[in-house]
Amino acid sequence: MSRYFFHTDDGRYYPDDMGTELEDLEEAKGIGLTVMWEMLRENPDEFWKNKENFKIHVVDEGRDILFTFELSGTVGPDPFA
Repeated sequence: MSRYFFHTDDGRYYPDDMGTELEDLEEAKGIGLTVMWEMLRENPDEFWKNKENFKIHVVDEGRDILFTFELSGTVGPDPFA
């Protein structure tokens, strides 16, 4: 098992100092998506207030970035106006 760290960034950086022990990179990918989903589900208004993209950087024990999830949204004109 390896330890993976899930750092979040929504314009403010929140490091994961504890990490999570997981079987492999594939499991880390799944957990990363779950973390993103849970954060957005718990506070969707924060996502739309923020001017920055929402990111989760997944790093290994050596602090190397393995991958990044990035989510952005754009509010366009009302198509029914």
